[in-house]
Amino acid sequence: MTTYYYSGEVTPAGTPHRPAGQVMYYREVNIPDLIANGGLVDANGNALAVPSTGFSDEDILKVFAVPAGTLIRNVAVKVTTPEGGTCTCKIGCQTAAQIHTAADDDDGWMADVDLNSAGYDITAHDDGFGTDNFGGILYITDGYIDLEFNTDLTAVAVFEIAVDAVEMFPSS
Repeated sequence: MTTYYYSGEVTPAGTPHRPAGQVMYYREVNIPDLIANGGLVDANGNALAVPSTGFSDEDILKVFAVPAGTLIRNVAVKVTTPEGGTCTCKIGCQTAAQIHTAADDDDGWMADVDLNSAGYDITAHDDGFGTDNFGGILYITDGYIDLEFNTDLTAVAVFEIAVDAVEMFPSS
């Protein structure tokens, strides 16, 4: 298992706050581009190459650095280039101390996201963070939204992730 960060986003404390209000986090995860051109680092900020076969089972990609005081309401995924095999992933928060529920949930936002066919997926109310937290999950410290791959051989997938959020306490 390897943990990857986007360059410049290793320390969430460096994430700038916006004025209080509605925000949208968005990122395209283009695995062929990450393999060819890099852009990911380890926790110490050292360049970390993605193997030619892509991410592996249990690899973690820190997709978004989230500042304290941010309420995450929903996460959506749009697969634009399918992997074409058995590739799935899950999206959650793997550090309990970062969120108000004080319970980590590696698939709290989305479980078994299918990266094998083009289409859309969104947080379901039966996913961990949807069950009892219809209003959302509040980050009480600077933290991350994590994506964990459930399978090997992810080299072809390209997908977009959008997060509906509110910066409730921008001075946290």
